[in-house]
Amino acid sequence: MRDPGLRDRGIERQVGVVVIGALALIVAALFWVSGSPFTGPTITVHAMAGDVGQLTSGSPVSMRGVEVGSVQSVSLESGHVLVELRLAENAGVRTSTQGSILPIGFLGEYGVELTVPATGDLAVDGDTISLERRTDLMTLASTLGSEVEGVLQGMSTLLSDTTVTDLSIALSSMATVMTRVDSLISAETEAVGDLVTALEAAATQIGDVAGSEDLQQSLANIKELTARARATLDNLDRASVSVAEIAEQISAGQGTLGRLTMEDGIYLDVEAVLENLRAASEETALLVRDIRERPDRYLQHVTVSIF
Repeated sequence: MRDPGLRDRGIERQVGVVVIGALALIVAALFWVSGSPFTGPTITVHAMAGDVGQLTSGSPVSMRGVEVGSVQSVSLESGHVLVELRLAENAGVRTSTQGSILPIGFLGEYGVELTVPATGDLAVDGDTISLERRTDLMTLASTLGSEVEGVLQGMSTLLSDTTVTDLSIALSSMATVMTRVDSLISAETEAVGDLVTALEAAATQIGDVAGSEDLQQSLANIKELTARARATLDNLDRASVSVAEIAEQISAGQGTLGRLTMEDGIYLDVEAVLENLRAASEETALLVRDIRERPDRYLQHVTVSIF
C-alpha cells in the first residue's frame, strides 16, 4: 500500500508548479500592459516636443504598424517636453527617424509612430530623434464646429423676422414710388411734347421772316434747346415704358417685389412711408404746375435778338 505522505507531497508539488506558472503569467501580463518589452535587448532614445497631448508613460511606440517599444517617461525641460522612448534594438531605428504623436483610439489614447528612412546611421542608446504632434481629427472637428457655429449665428441674424420685415417694407415702398413716378411721367409727357412742337414752329417762323446773323444764331440756340428737349422726351418715354412694365409685373404679383406687395400685412407697415412720399409728390406736382403756368421763368436765359 502506497504511503499517504508521499501522495500528499506530490499534490503539494503540483500546486506549487501551478502557482509559480500563474505568477509568471501575471508578471508577463503586467510587462505587456505597461508596454515594456521583456524579451531581447533594448535602447533608450530621447525626443523633444512642444506638445505631446495625452501621451503618457507606457504609451506604445510603433513602426509601420508594428509595436517596437514604449514611452518610458514624459517630463518638462526648458519649456519643452522631454520624452524617453525604450525601443527594441533590432527595430532598426536610425538617428534621422521622425516620430509623430497621434491618437490611437476613440478613448483619447495617444501613441508614437516612427517613420524610419531607408538610409542613415542606426540609433544607439542615448541618441535623440525628432518628435512632433500631428493635428488629430477631434481637434480639426472642434475648430470646424466653432467656425460653423459662427456662420450659423450670422445667418440666423440675417434671416431674422425683423430683417425680413424691414426688407419687405423697403421693397413695397420702392414699388409704390415707381408706380407714382410712372404716373407722373405719363401725365407730363404730352405737355412736354406740346412745348417742343411750339418751339420748333416758332423757330421755323422766325427763320422765314429774316436771315440776319444774330437771328440765325438765336435760331441755332433754339434748335439746340429743342433737340435737347426732344432727347429728354425720348428718354422719358423709354423710362415710362420700362417703369410701366415693372409696375405691371409688380401688380401681377410677379418676381420678389410682386410677391411681397401682394401680402396684405405689408401695406399696414407702409403707412408711415407713404406719408413722406405723399408730401414729396405734392411738392413735385407744385413744380410741374409752375412749369406749365410760367414756362418763361425756365427759358429766361435764351435771348432772341432780331436787330
